[in-house]
Amino acid sequence: NADVAAVLPHVSKQIEVMIELQLLTGMRPGEVLILRPCDITMRTDGVWTYRPESHKTEHHGKDRVVFLGEKAQAFLRPWLDRDPDSYCFQSSESDRSKNRSTTVGKPYRRDSYALAIRRACVKAGIDPWSPNQLRHTHATLVREQFGLEAAQVVLGHSRADVTQLYAERNHALAAEVVAKIG
Repeated sequence: NADVAAVLPHVSKQIEVMIELQLLTGMRPGEVLILRPCDITMRTDGVWTYRPESHKTEHHGKDRVVFLGEKAQAFLRPWLDRDPDSYCFQSSESDRSKNRSTTVGKPYRRDSYALAIRRACVKAGIDPWSPNQLRHTHATLVREQFGLEAAQVVLGHSRADVTQLYAERNHALAAEVVAKIG
């Protein structure tokens, strides 16, 4: 995506990796912000899973699994070398952070993440876009290449009447999709 490529030189390394992860996985902005090493399972089939400590549909009893393929793993790997319970992306560790003492141990805030992208868009001379648009871009790519069901499962969308068998079948499909696209 040209708009994504245009902003990358204008953001910190952490923001760059967060953008790339969202684009490769379709995770929500809030999910990338709270990513911790302890929430990652490095499976033997080459596809990792990320189960956020909290997520949008947990109050409905839903499970959220984000599948991480080879490309996403490569972006994430350097950020996993830390205390397993600490957030991978902390604003206090940013190469552009001004408030290191007040943000130590805390994840990026949604508004800070969105603001960093908006500012980078201005510097790049393009129309501003938001972190959630990365999820939509990913969904469009998956739907075009693998169909509607694949997009639904990769994004973690389901209806209330979805059965356990259906979810398992779709978890296998999601793992297959990310293994192919990275």
